[in-house]
Amino acid sequence: MPKQKPSFEELIRQKKITFHSYGRELKTQMKDFGEYNWDLINHLMKDSGNKITIAGEGLERYLGHPSQMYKLADFVIQLWYKGTERYPQDMTIHVAVDLDVLNARYLKQRKPETEKIVNGFNQVVGETSSWLPEMPYIEKVWNFALCNAVGGMVGSPGYEYPRDEASFLAEATCHAQHYIIGIPQQVKRYEKYALEYLESFLQKAEELKKNPRHMFEDPYGLFSVEQSVSSARKIAENVERFSKDYKKK
Repeated sequence: MPKQKPSFEELIRQKKITFHSYGRELKTQMKDFGEYNWDLINHLMKDSGNKITIAGEGLERYLGHPSQMYKLADFVIQLWYKGTERYPQDMTIHVAVDLDVLNARYLKQRKPETEKIVNGFNQVVGETSSWLPEMPYIEKVWNFALCNAVGGMVGSPGYEYPRDEASFLAEATCHAQHYIIGIPQQVKRYEKYALEYLESFLQKAEELKKNPRHMFEDPYGLFSVEQSVSSARKIAENVERFSKDYKKK
């Protein structure tokens, strides 16, 4: 009989999965993590800043199959949601795992002929195999998992699942503000999303510069400008923070 792999919770208790914030390792010594790990999440956020890294040698082992990424995403979304109570604007969760290793592993496993996004009612909301062929498979799995986790927490019809390539890319770009995956040298790939938001900001600002009176006709346009530059800032901060060794302040 094959040996059962340790659970996410067991790996945390064994210190093979650890949590860090601005160079500090967060304490996880608890008798009971609570239902859905909510007691652990509450405990972590008492001692955490607005940026948390999940790391450790056990993380790569835990993520041995794409299905495990969906379980991890559920935890990440719960942790982020709790964090927004203290840091409503700038909470970010970083998963420090080697994407090249995981991508090779996932591609060796049987990949379905069609990739589908399924909502909480088990309804197919997107056939995704042709979406963003330039995006590594591991990143698709990560972003699909986040979509699934957010959809599960928000529920339907509150959350709109991506239904085409453009809406999926928009979701992946938005995710970069709050959820980062990869070891430090892989984090810089998120720069492209910050630059896209910055370009959007510059275009809108140029339009307003040419016609400043337009803001009185459409005040919401200013909010759109603010959102673009705010999103660029958040991602730039994430790149700056998580491209460093998570054990350093």
